[in-house]
Amino acid sequence: MGDYPSEFRWRLIIMDKGPVQKEIERKLTASFSPEFLEMVNESRRHQAPEGAESHFKLQLVSGLFEGMSRIERARRVHEVLAAELKFPVHALTNKLYSPSEWAALDPDRRKFKAIGHTKR
Repeated sequence: MGDYPSEFRWRLIIMDKGPVQKEIERKLTASFSPEFLEMVNESRRHQAPEGAESHFKLQLVSGLFEGMSRIERARRVHEVLAAELKFPVHALTNKLYSPSEWAALDPDRRKFKAIGHTKR
């Protein structure tokens, strides 16, 4: 299924994990049984203080998303993370795919591009 390492059912790519990020991972894993999960703390890119956990980007592949609209997928994720989205998470950018959509996706589109504020 898909073009990700077969030895892993899901994968977490997270740098500088803090307690909020760990709790988000735990909830998403328990609720969606992801086949792929990639999460990046982007707080530093938004002038947040060192160690802040306020801005995240998320990429999640789950069989539970099969047949759901993009809006319904986002609603489900927001329901699961309601406490974190109330405080301290200010922004969550997400890309939510079913396994069939992920498999059909161009590999270049599977990689996160820099998002948020960039200095030119």
